[in-house]
Amino acid sequence: MLDEYGEALYVDLLKHYGFDLAAFLAGGVASSPRLILTLIQHLPEGSHYVALLQSAPVKESHEVSKEPEIDPLHEQLMWTQDRMLMAQLINSVNMLVRHSIQWQEGKAPKLPVIGPAAWRGEGSKSTPSKALTVFDVINNVMGAHG
Repeated sequence: MLDEYGEALYVDLLKHYGFDLAAFLAGGVASSPRLILTLIQHLPEGSHYVALLQSAPVKESHEVSKEPEIDPLHEQLMWTQDRMLMAQLINSVNMLVRHSIQWQEGKAPKLPVIGPAAWRGEGSKSTPSKALTVFDVINNVMGAHG
C-alpha cells in the first residue's frame, strides 16, 4: 500500500506534520522509519492517504473469516462524537420503525444497535455501559451548560 499511495503520503506528511518525506529519503532529514510509520498510522480521517485506503478495493480471501476481535483503542478512535451522534440517530429511527408500526404479534423486526461496542454489549467482559442519548453526546460536545 505504501508504494501505491506514496504521493498521497508525501502530501499528507508535509501538510499535517511538516515532515518532508522526500528530504528524508534523500538523507537530508534525520529521522527513524519507526517515527514515520507512527506518523502514517495516525494521519487524520480527512487525509488523502486514509481516503485512498478506505476507497481501495478489498481483496477477497479464501479463508473462512472469524468474527474480528475488538481492539479497545481502535474502537475509541473510531467512534468520534459526530459518528456517535449519527449512530444514535440511526438507532432512534430504527426504534421508531420498530415501535410505531402495527406489526403482527411476534413479527416486529429485530434491528441491530449501531455504535460503539459498549452500546452493542460487545468488547469488555464487564457489564456494558448504558447507551448514550443524543442529549448526552450534545452535552459532551457543547459542555454541560452549552
